[in-house]
Amino acid sequence: MKSNMNWVPKFPFPNIIAGSDFYLSKHDTSDEHIYEMVQLEDRNWNDFESYLLRHFPDEVSAKEYIIQRNNMSNKGWVVDYGIHLFSGKTIGGLNFVNRGDKSLAGIYYLDKAYRGYGFISKALKIAEVEMSKIGFNKIVLEINIDNDESINVANKNGYKPEKTIYKMVDFIKDIRNLGR
Repeated sequence: MKSNMNWVPKFPFPNIIAGSDFYLSKHDTSDEHIYEMVQLEDRNWNDFESYLLRHFPDEVSAKEYIIQRNNMSNKGWVVDYGIHLFSGKTIGGLNFVNRGDKSLAGIYYLDKAYRGYGFISKALKIAEVEMSKIGFNKIVLEINIDNDESINVANKNGYKPEKTIYKMVDFIKDIRNLGR
């Protein structure tokens, strides 16, 4: 059997995916967006905040990172979506990496003030359909084994635990044919 480890979708990742009360949009390199990414003190994003602040101590390094990610996105390897209310407020994100075998590894994060309202469940559902449309057949959520809230979200949305690697659990969902 031939390996698909170099597989990329025929179509680009969608720029915007609309939900009923929010939308997902690909991160961009605008000054306003970069400012939102690095000004997280008011967001309470815990692990994501510490990750960004550790890797991007200033606006310039965050901008360089997003430019690099955008280039990889255009080639079908990664996509980083912001989760935005229709008012324009960014409340979180949903990021995917193409694993090269028609599957995506995904992570999500949400501002604490917006947790418990179903935003991540809704974001996953609309992203699953769109990713299925461009040829992906599986999503693997990578979740910290100590993050009970995220594990509950994954289980609630039909993801099944597959394996534990260090402090992460891979939760798998077959999405083939969702968008057809």
